[in-house]
Amino acid sequence: MSQRLVYVLNYYSQLYEDVIYDESIESFSDFISDKIRNQLEVGFDSLKLLDYSWCEGFSDLLLYLCLVNQEKYQLLIVQSQNELFKQHLHMGTSYCHGLASLLQTVIYTENDELYEKIVAILITRSYRDSNDCLVFQSEEPSQSVVDFGTGTLGIYWTMLKEKFLFHLDKE
Repeated sequence: MSQRLVYVLNYYSQLYEDVIYDESIESFSDFISDKIRNQLEVGFDSLKLLDYSWCEGFSDLLLYLCLVNQEKYQLLIVQSQNELFKQHLHMGTSYCHGLASLLQTVIYTENDELYEKIVAILITRSYRDSNDCLVFQSEEPSQSVVDFGTGTLGIYWTMLKEKFLFHLDKE
């Protein structure tokens, strides 16, 4: 979670053109990238469910690198996306805990082949509810259409190739 705070700090640093925290942000980002590299070496196949997720896992770390310095970490991010995808059977569908969070990072790297694969899997994990709305299987027995994190809304968001909901931009 500290990566989210550093992301906001990075944004304010850019917005106000204040370089006082740049060295700390870069050091923290390198620490995150080292953590990801180390996990790539041992593999992603033995992680717990939430270790893949946006809320507590590697999808969040990849998103952080996408938002802070994607150009520097592009190869690492794409390699990690491809390796994480191999674990899709262990992942749910939701934004918070599942494939939609990995899909969010794919939008930034424009990894179109992986985008198509993830969307295809999400579609296979969907069905029409009693109102004929397309909803997705999740960890909740009763599906929530409007919950961004664990419901259908977050999945639609990423399938439409929208940027991170809390993406900060000077424009």
